[in-house]
Amino acid sequence: MSRQERSYASKLSEHLAYTVLKILNDNEGNMLLSEILEKLENTQEIRESEKERNPRGDIKWQTSMKFSAHMFVEAGYLRKKGGIWHITPEGEKALESGEQQCIEKVKKIYKEKIIEKKKKTDINNNKDGIESDKVDISEYESEVTSDKIDIDEYESLAKTSIKKYIDSLTPYQFQDLCAALIRGMGYYVRDVSPAGPDGGIDIIAYTDPLGGKPPRIKIQVKHYTTGKKIPEGDVQRLAGLVGNEDIGVFMTSAGFSRGCKIESYKRPQHIELIDYERFVELWVNHYDKLSEEDKLLLPLHPIYFLSQNNKSN
Repeated sequence: MSRQERSYASKLSEHLAYTVLKILNDNEGNMLLSEILEKLENTQEIRESEKERNPRGDIKWQTSMKFSAHMFVEAGYLRKKGGIWHITPEGEKALESGEQQCIEKVKKIYKEKIIEKKKKTDINNNKDGIESDKVDISEYESEVTSDKIDIDEYESLAKTSIKKYIDSLTPYQFQDLCAALIRGMGYYVRDVSPAGPDGGIDIIAYTDPLGGKPPRIKIQVKHYTTGKKIPEGDVQRLAGLVGNEDIGVFMTSAGFSRGCKIESYKRPQHIELIDYERFVELWVNHYDKLSEEDKLLLPLHPIYFLSQNNKSN
């Protein structure tokens, strides 16, 4: 690769990583990696040479973008969890400074972290210290892409396949899935609403088999497959059905608008919000406690990776 090509690839990856922040900021703060890549491909101008695959079989622009995104993670602007990427409050603020200033700050922070890591591991044995302008960020790309990025890919693939499966369910099948999760969490489900009007409550559960002990748990379920967000008005309506000794739970296969979280906090009633991401997290965490029948509603198979914290430097 020529110097000019390397320069283009580097600038492109930084631009795309910054664009990821903008995309997340415009989409309620979080998206699946697969959705981010699709949006980048459809909206950004990328040379054909960058659409080719590298020796590992990965698309070049995607690999380099993920490396730059890793720098944004190190800077605290971006967070990755289980294949879903989130913009942090610091990332939202960084967008206000503009692309060039934001990227330069990210690179500065990343260089400082590299220097600190070198000092701790004594890689260079440089008694006088390591100068920032002598650190080449690109030297660390292969380490990141062959390690952390692979795990991101697998997590994203897993989350995407689970999302497609959940999207294929009918509203009442997803409602049954939610009831199964509630049972797996140790609650006793008394009622699951049949087809037809339900008055805003789809599932009622208790903390004991007879329902004699408070709180009563009133659950509303919304199944969306189009990327639609739950508006805060829906949370307000649920709150109106939740008494002083009740807990209100809103479960959805989609996400919540930003106003929903604020609305749930300011209500005197306890209103719990469970979006797609949290639903899958709870399903995984409580999977072993589900009945064999309930497991079949969303069967999972665990895959284990060596923890990043345990790898030697």
